[in-house]
Amino acid sequence: AKTDGLGAAAGFTGPRGMAMDRLRNLLYVLDSDSYGSTSYARRIDPATGRVETVAGGAFGYADGQGTAAGFNSPRGAALDPTGSVLYVAETARVRSLVLASSTAFTVAVVDTNLSDNLGGLAMAPDGKELYAARLALSGGGACQIVRVTLASSQTATVAGGFSWAGVADRILMLYGDLVPACAGKLVSSAT
Repeated sequence: AKTDGLGAAAGFTGPRGMAMDRLRNLLYVLDSDSYGSTSYARRIDPATGRVETVAGGAFGYADGQGTAAGFNSPRGAALDPTGSVLYVAETARVRSLVLASSTAFTVAVVDTNLSDNLGGLAMAPDGKELYAARLALSGGGACQIVRVTLASSQTATVAGGFSWAGVADRILMLYGDLVPACAGKLVSSAT
């Protein structure tokens, strides 16, 4: 169960994506139950083992501060180059969490289809773009890498396409990691 605390006294519901703040030596972890109905962004100080909740707790896409912020099955995490904003990939959206104020808001909607899942997340070195792994469970299925341009919130497919090798990929996504589910299916595509 989710419990803030020190070392073994801290508890997690279902840790997923993680990102390390190298400037402050802090680890950010996305923590979500198996249904994504209670999801949090948490911070760990590896030197002391202290775990604390930064934001989240409500299900959904609620923009807000602290516990008023909602996340929907977050899986991917990336920090901006300054370590001040944590980006979160969740169901169909990329969100940002301003760490100084614990305020979350939507950066981009990758697809309005709520069965689309975003997984792994990576920040471009210049901090202007994010790359997310996308698995669509409808419309023929898709395993793609999507670019999100932060200044405009525009999204574009970088690689991958629409097709399913089988239902097993879907199950792996729901209960495992997104990237292995898409392995071997990425192909170059025009942007």
